[in-house]
Amino acid sequence: MCIRDRYNAFEMFGLFRKYDINRNGYLELSEYAKCLKDSGIKLSDPELVTLGLFADTCGNNKIDYEEFNKHFPSLLKIVKMHQIFNDSIKPPEKEPEDDA
Repeated sequence: MCIRDRYNAFEMFGLFRKYDINRNGYLELSEYAKCLKDSGIKLSDPELVTLGLFADTCGNNKIDYEEFNKHFPSLLKIVKMHQIFNDSIKPPEKEPEDDA
């Protein structure tokens, strides 16, 4: 899956609202983790929670729109660059051997 790393302001707000399941104006860490997973970020649940804690600059275990808007696009760019790097260092696949 290709990770999208650019969103305009309207898309960012729509994405935040989509994952604010309980409509309280915040993303709980589980909502943020789901947003990251659905965006193509392939990390373990503990890693996703760690990213949520990093984005939660207020330390209240919730991510408000300002925090989301500040951290989410940067995070996607970093993860996309990491994915491109990992893909570039993969060894080439071996061709099947002929049994002739």
